[in-house]
Amino acid sequence: MEALIPEIKQFSDYVSATQRVSCSYVAGATMFLYDYFLTLGMEVDLVWSSNWSLMNVLFIAQRYLPFLDAAALCFVPQFSTTINPSHCKIIVIIRSCKLLILTGIGLSELILTLRAWAVWNRNGRLGAALSVFFFSMTAAGFLVMTIFLRGIEFSDRPYPSFQGCFITGSNKLVYITCQWVLLMVYDAGKGNQP
Repeated sequence: MEALIPEIKQFSDYVSATQRVSCSYVAGATMFLYDYFLTLGMEVDLVWSSNWSLMNVLFIAQRYLPFLDAAALCFVPQFSTTINPSHCKIIVIIRSCKLLILTGIGLSELILTLRAWAVWNRNGRLGAALSVFFFSMTAAGFLVMTIFLRGIEFSDRPYPSFQGCFITGSNKLVYITCQWVLLMVYDAGKGNQP
């Protein structure tokens, strides 16, 4: 029995951490909704009632993509008691890599990049440099995320009322650190153009 005590403690710590993650998702979604309603009036005045352009489309995509992330791909797997490991893997891949997180980050950076380019009077050489820099950063982000996602493993729920996906393994690559380092390098380089 004493040999099981460390494993029981480890499992208890895991379940506790999972509950904290669920609470942080709810808190993040609440803050997102609060911010959305604070700025909705400005959005209607400045975006919806203006002439449509590429920037409007980018803004709308960047603004409403988190609703899909928070509602469908965050809360469903986090609070479900019937989700299976294969569905968890699919949801994590969609949410983390191909569609939502990197796309949202990319759209935000693209908007800021176009703004920086406009501030520099739409200089052609600067536009080319920013384009290469942007696509290099985006490709590196997708590569790091793909490597990270290949190492995630899910198992069946440890007990029937367990909520969410039960992660049992991952690789040693911490994608968040790499992704934020890439963004810091990109933003530093973008801000220091001639």
